[in-house]
Parts: sequence; structure tokens; C-alpha cells
Amino acid sequence: MEVSRDLFWSWNRARWWDDAVASMERRWSFLALDPDGAVVGYIVTERPAQRWVSTGRPEAGISLVGVLPRHRGKSVCSALIRHSVAAASASGMPRIGIEVDTRNPSNAHAIYEHLGFVDEAAEVFYVIDQ
Repeated sequence: MEVSRDLFWSWNRARWWDDAVASMERRWSFLALDPDGAVVGYIVTERPAQRWVSTGRPEAGISLVGVLPRHRGKSVCSALIRHSVAAASASGMPRIGIEVDTRNPSNAHAIYEHLGFVDEAAEVFYVIDQ
């Protein structure tokens, strides 16, 4: 998808997208459209079972969020997140989280913190390329 092309270069895009969409909660996932009806952003929010098991509490999880580069800086991302948080909350979800790539070049951390997200705990994923 063009919206995330510049951010997620290292993933197997087709599988990554299929996995995210398969686990999404449709009531909490949205598209942002321009006045002509073209997609300029999206948010995919899910019920992450692995987080429920590890934390012992139910929470929604934003698994994907993206905005076309030419529409960034126009509060599209913030609006999508606010809408998703409100929808999850209205469904009785007491928490919502998002995993963040610490090397994300889009300054997403500032957006999340501005919206009230706090750094709860850091996880590190180590790899060996073979």
C-alpha cells in the first residue's frame, strides 16, 4: 500500500498486510479519505491475544497506522488514532496500546505521546541474519 511504502521496507509486505487485516477488529479500524474519496490514511486495530496473556488484562492494540507522505502534518494520523481509541473505549476496552519501531523515521513517537500514550515497557527484538 502506498501509504506505508516508505516506512515498512524490511517486511514481507504481502504477508505482513494479510496478517494485520486478518486479525483486525473492524469496529476499531478506519480509513481516512480526501474530499474525492481517495484513501490518504488508515488504522488497523486488533484484540492482541498475546498481549492479553502476557499482561493479564484486555486491551486493544493498534497494529498498523499510516498516512500518505503528502498528507502528513495535517493531523490525519491523530484523527485516526483518536477515532480508534474512542471506538475501542465505547466497546468496553479499558486500554489501547501500540508497538513502535524505535527507528521509525516519521517522528511517530511524538504523535503518540501527544495523544497520551506512555512508554510502558521496552521490548527488544534481536536477530541473526543467516
